[in-house]
Amino acid sequence: MSATIQARIDPMSGAEGRPRIFVHIGTHKTGTTSFQDWLARHETELQDRFGLGVYHGAFPNCREVGLACASPSRSLPTRGIPQWIDPEWRRHVSGLVTTQLARPEDLVLSSEALSFLRSPAEVETLARLLQGREATILVVLRNRAEFLESWAKHLQRDRYKLSRDPSSFAYVKDDSWLADYDSLLDAYRSIFGTEHVRVIDYDHAMSSHGSVIPLLMSEIVGADAPLPDWQSARKNVGSDVARSRKNAQEPFGVRLARFVRHPIVTSRRVMARRQHDARY
Repeated sequence: MSATIQARIDPMSGAEGRPRIFVHIGTHKTGTTSFQDWLARHETELQDRFGLGVYHGAFPNCREVGLACASPSRSLPTRGIPQWIDPEWRRHVSGLVTTQLARPEDLVLSSEALSFLRSPAEVETLARLLQGREATILVVLRNRAEFLESWAKHLQRDRYKLSRDPSSFAYVKDDSWLADYDSLLDAYRSIFGTEHVRVIDYDHAMSSHGSVIPLLMSEIVGADAPLPDWQSARKNVGSDVARSRKNAQEPFGVRLARFVRHPIVTSRRVMARRQHDARY
């Protein structure tokens, strides 16, 4: 390891000798999937080069962490996880987080569901989960209008019905709470401190690098650190979208056979969609 890299990594041990955790919270539609895939693909290299570990969530996108911190009254796209408001489920997630934080190395956790948090109380729940580590919050923000347009398309691809209710996650008008970046930043800064909340400009990252990965990692290991290959990281096409495209190309008989093999899971998804449409 070069002297330059060593100099940047040494301060990664936080104040009072605590290990650090870098919490990437998205937001949505800002290259999160590409970043998470890149972390998973290069986990061994990141450990060898920088002593940096990757947080292993119950889901590939670690969304359970965000859901466990969100207010039960908040409108969220929780299809497939109806138990997210169950206190027992939340205690289970807390145990999973504790297990991951017991690892000795500095960690990076990427969970865009954490960008749904808007109140200090919700962010305080996250801070309690992360106690024992010095946390740095990484927030990627993009042009509001372009974000809302992309988010609306994402919801419709996932067969969510857009809502007229301003409190809904599916409300995509100009005054959507999801595009209220000030409330997002204020909530995190009030709990973690302004100096521990770093903002990355998505539009600048894409124009200068074609990816958010270099600027995100510069906040973690420094701008001059020799990163594993990131230029070939796939673009931000969510796994659900890729899967839906693949399924659309399959013969109807194949899709029907999948329903027969997994009738309970599939029927639950269908019912969740119907319930959401009825509500919104």
